[in-house]
Amino acid sequence: MGVNSTSGSQVPVAVVTTGALAGKTVVALAAGSNLSLAGCADGTLAAWGSNSYGQLGNNSTTSSSVPVAVDLSGMPAYQRMVAVAATSQHVLALAAVPPLPVVTTLTATDVATTTATLNGTVNACGDSVTASFEYGITASYGSTAGATPSPVTGTATTAVAASISGLAGGRPIIAGSSPAIISEPPMVRT
Repeated sequence: MGVNSTSGSQVPVAVVTTGALAGKTVVALAAGSNLSLAGCADGTLAAWGSNSYGQLGNNSTTSSSVPVAVDLSGMPAYQRMVAVAATSQHVLALAAVPPLPVVTTLTATDVATTTATLNGTVNACGDSVTASFEYGITASYGSTAGATPSPVTGTATTAVAASISGLAGGRPIIAGSSPAIISEPPMVRT
């Protein structure tokens, strides 16, 4: 029952929220014949109950009357658990990959003979991403400028920019993938 006891109860009782569930927000529950599973908002899992087949997923076959952390070390860090299910001898969890960040390159501004400001937007889609611009005089780029702000987090579209200097006047500058004229005849691809 997840209450640090093997005694039954005829009324609802709160599951122990220390240990594997400390500070967690449970967003999904599943129950099998002899075990229970909690899916947490941060993508982690906790399980308790019978473990004779290792069904609690904690690298053990010892049963537990309190929630224990399910070992997710074999999963890529970017995946999150989004649904859970349980039977008498195993548990199932559906993992999802969060959406990729959305990046848009905008026209360069403040263009001068040897300087320019590269502009764009980033929506981290609920993640945290480091923003930078690659640029150079060929499509191989060669230089990188860190964007401000960086990292970009959350779900809002955020404007990012990077000031670059030391450009050779009159030479094409390539940065990213969309062409935009920045000086005579240089071009910035972002």
